[in-house]
Amino acid sequence: MHATRLFLLYLLAVVIVIILGGFVGWYFFLHIPQTKEAVVDAARGLNSSINPFTGGSTQDNIRVEVAGNSTSTAEVPTSALWQVDKTPVAGMNFVKHATSTSLDYIQRANGYVFRADPKTKTVVRLTETLTPKIYEAFVSSDGAVIARSLDDSGSITTFMATVGATTSKTSTSTEQNTLRGSYVAKNISSVVPSPTTHSIFYTIPNDIGGVDGYTALWDGSKPKKIFISIISHWTPLWLSDGRLIITENPADDMPGYAYSVSNDGTMTLLVGNVPGLTFLPLSSSKAVIYGASANGVLSLFAQGAASTTPNTLNIQTVADKCVWLGGKSLIAYCAVPTTPPTGKFLDQWYRGVIHTSDSWWKVDVQNSVALEIYSPKTTNNVDLDVERPTIDPSGNYIAFINASDKSLWMLNIPQ
Repeated sequence: MHATRLFLLYLLAVVIVIILGGFVGWYFFLHIPQTKEAVVDAARGLNSSINPFTGGSTQDNIRVEVAGNSTSTAEVPTSALWQVDKTPVAGMNFVKHATSTSLDYIQRANGYVFRADPKTKTVVRLTETLTPKIYEAFVSSDGAVIARSLDDSGSITTFMATVGATTSKTSTSTEQNTLRGSYVAKNISSVVPSPTTHSIFYTIPNDIGGVDGYTALWDGSKPKKIFISIISHWTPLWLSDGRLIITENPADDMPGYAYSVSNDGTMTLLVGNVPGLTFLPLSSSKAVIYGASANGVLSLFAQGAASTTPNTLNIQTVADKCVWLGGKSLIAYCAVPTTPPTGKFLDQWYRGVIHTSDSWWKVDVQNSVALEIYSPKTTNNVDLDVERPTIDPSGNYIAFINASDKSLWMLNIPQ
């Protein structure tokens, strides 16, 4: 009897150990990976309730007025298209060096800065500073970085940093540089770096429900207020010729306006009263490309000079999907949805509710002609929703983010 009781106690103890072991296994092999996945999803911006960098439009404005490895190497693809990074990216820019040009970019989940070589198709990690959940980032023309995130209280943070030359060229070394910099004012609603000086322009909410606009040095020092508005949502663009352009965030069927802003705060209207206005001026020129969204239809216009009449192009897209080649040729490249968008496209696209499958077109503004030059769907069987396109100084490469998953791509422009 005593032996039977002792056996049952041992059996019960074994069962308890098995149950505890199963719980520990669940925690480490199921719970923790799900938690990590949730963190990565948040860093991708999939949780829109905590991502303030996707909101704001002309419609909102009117409401206010009225109310691991350091290096990876891929095979050089035969295609003109290269997927630089499958991991979600927060921002990028081409950086010109003494004898080469690189594409520098920041990953969303960890804030690491990488450098891609367009010719060799190699990628080097420049920094080891872990900065999770970077929702938006910018890279200046000299490789400095603006990284934007949220703190524990939900306030928008903006970190201004510089990156030195990498000390590692191999995949086994861990001697990357530290990302060094400082935080500037909290809750900056929009920011853009100067392409020619180590300075920034940013807007920040004011007491009248709009924003004030400031220029400042890279570390946020010596701020100078040059802009005051009762409208709260603006997209700034700083051109290499020194002009600062601000455009109301677009909304379908709502009139939008674009201005240039001088150092003394003088505002000059460039384009106005255009429903769903998206705007792209050319540096050192009066040429512009701008889009409209009215009655469920997208239109794109090109204007070679201020004195000429804008011409309607034979493509339906937004100016935010276009880049200028630069120089005096008046050539631009635009990503155009293969299926023309309908309905409230801008409102849904900027919120990430819908996505497009784009092909690339070459736009001759002087002759108002647009021709398709590359289709990722036809050539590579991939659907790419182009956002934040940028072109390298030589005019050979266009880098862009795929809006559907935030991956980074590069197109070797077909000649």
